[in-house]
Amino acid sequence: MAWDSEEVTYVSNVVGILAQYQVQPFNSDWKALVRLLKYLNGTKNKGIVYRKYPNTITRVSGGKYFLNHSDIQLVCYADSNYAEGSADRLSRSGIMFLLYGSAVAWISKKQTTVASSSTEAEIYALSEATKLSLWFLQIMEASHITGQDYVLIKQDNESTIKIAENPLHTNRVKHVDVVARPHAGRWTVSNVDESHNHPLPSNIGGYSTAQKLTAVKKPVVQALAEAGSSNSTILTYLKNNHDFLAGQFSIQALFETVSAGDFIYDLKVDAAGSVTGLFFTHQTSANLARWFSSTFVMDCTYKTNCFGMPLLNIIGITATFESFNAGFAFLCDETEAEYTWALKAFSVVVAPAVIVPTMNCH
Repeated sequence: MAWDSEEVTYVSNVVGILAQYQVQPFNSDWKALVRLLKYLNGTKNKGIVYRKYPNTITRVSGGKYFLNHSDIQLVCYADSNYAEGSADRLSRSGIMFLLYGSAVAWISKKQTTVASSSTEAEIYALSEATKLSLWFLQIMEASHITGQDYVLIKQDNESTIKIAENPLHTNRVKHVDVVARPHAGRWTVSNVDESHNHPLPSNIGGYSTAQKLTAVKKPVVQALAEAGSSNSTILTYLKNNHDFLAGQFSIQALFETVSAGDFIYDLKVDAAGSVTGLFFTHQTSANLARWFSSTFVMDCTYKTNCFGMPLLNIIGITATFESFNAGFAFLCDETEAEYTWALKAFSVVVAPAVIVPTMNCH
């Protein structure tokens, strides 16, 4: 069986992260290492399959091999993980080279400077990939393999592709140093495939593009602003007239969403039929909570609704110290009984070994 490129980069990335905690490792580091060793043990029958030559290569005089121009034998993938480090905020570059469809070199390392945007992080990763591509071309030339004088570098960030195609000094990227410049006629950037190599999110509600004003709301906001309405008044109006609410209270719309979607939830009502507690978590968050069930942190936040109900946020931690939302609960007040109910509702998802409350959670 053959390893695919995703598995190769996964192992390389995890090994690089664990190597940073060799001096004073924590128990979570040890568990992450054991998890990696289990993964390697389960895939020990897999390997990378290398082909000597593709069928399209023909031998010519002088001991050289010629590649048809319609085929590409060396391909590079460049990507980055923006602000991966929670402490130093450094992004991580991921670069992989495929020769005849098999991985021959891969790099997963932190960038040396803090990127101010995901585009800047992708530019640095693309620059490193370009330098390595030039080096690979020299190796191929020294090995008497001709027919390819460029390397196809695949990049899925649209802003980075546009900047590479037209390197203008805009306000967003004027501070980015040019680390690698192309030699004349050696390489160019062209957008050959606009599709992503990873699935797009099904819900973009948390992205900034989804928060922009619609064509219907723009004139309303402009009219309210010209009438002298304050920012808080305009925001309140938009919230009360949001299409999502459809004339309901926000807590009612939330309950309809979690009860109709892929959520695990628990509802508590009093004798009068009023909602006094609502716990919910998405199936994806529940799966993460079951995979990383050793430690959870919980804290309450306030002023999220007009009923004054505290919102309890339960946060999980992965083996690589990435945080994720494991569950939420609206409570009627901060009492022991309310926290007990919320944790019992969360225990349906997973029974954690340790829960760390903040100093405000008693």
